[in-house]
Amino acid sequence: MELGKLLSKLFFQLMLMSDSLNDMVRLVNESHGAQAHTLSPAILDHQRELLLCMADLPPHDLQPSLRPEHSGDSLVLLMTNKRYGQALLALRQLRTAFGAEFGCCEASDIDVLLLMFCRSHSLKAWALVGAVPDALRRQSQSLRDANADVASAVRRLASDSVVSHRASTASSLTESFQKISYLPD
Repeated sequence: MELGKLLSKLFFQLMLMSDSLNDMVRLVNESHGAQAHTLSPAILDHQRELLLCMADLPPHDLQPSLRPEHSGDSLVLLMTNKRYGQALLALRQLRTAFGAEFGCCEASDIDVLLLMFCRSHSLKAWALVGAVPDALRRQSQSLRDANADVASAVRRLASDSVVSHRASTASSLTESFQKISYLPD
């Protein structure tokens, strides 16, 4: 019974989250200028900062490590946090470890970092805006139906247990009184 109540609460919370996500996607899709968003100003800022940082970086040879401590995602995070020097060094470490996947040479560092930054942001925007509203509505309705089914099952179980508890109490009282003899034999 307790498990059923907890399951009902879980479905209710999932339904609320699904409804909120559906509303958020709808608002983003309907917002003014949702399709006109551009990364150009951010790209220009990143490019300028990377050029300044690249000029300040001393040319040094990286020791190839067997397990680089960075990944493509960490490069984007470093760019987002404006830690350009670390992003450039991490990119060079990844190029040493994995080769041309991270550019061909130091001359392409800025282009590779900007490309990874743009790709990351376009994928994130697609994940939110690219969600299919009809599918979200169907999922939300399915959760609503499941929540109603579980809640009614829990109520039935609760009423059945109350009725069975009353019946067992009444039958035990009847049995107790049957054992008592009121008339002398």
